[in-house]
Amino acid sequence: MRLRPLFLAFIAAAIVVPAGYTAYWYLAAASVHNGIADWAEARRAEGFVVVHGEVVVDGFPWRLVVRLEAPAVARPDHDPAWWWRGDRVAAEARPWALD
Repeated sequence: MRLRPLFLAFIAAAIVVPAGYTAYWYLAAASVHNGIADWAEARRAEGFVVVHGEVVVDGFPWRLVVRLEAPAVARPDHDPAWWWRGDRVAAEARPWALD
């Protein structure tokens, strides 16, 4: 009869651990997505022109892969004025090693 509580604990862990990691991954992905938006807004407040296409965060479950389509940054009011643009910017990180 002692095996029943151990079995139930195993089943509970088999449900809770993957669900917890899934929630963690999606929170980390949302944090990356929001961080990009916050960075762009902060640069705009400093006088930069920041535009980009779709921001995609995927790679579940082992990676956070971020792709930013058609990014462009400019500083037209700077002397000399400058700009940069690209087709795509991509970055990758492991969810357990974000530092």
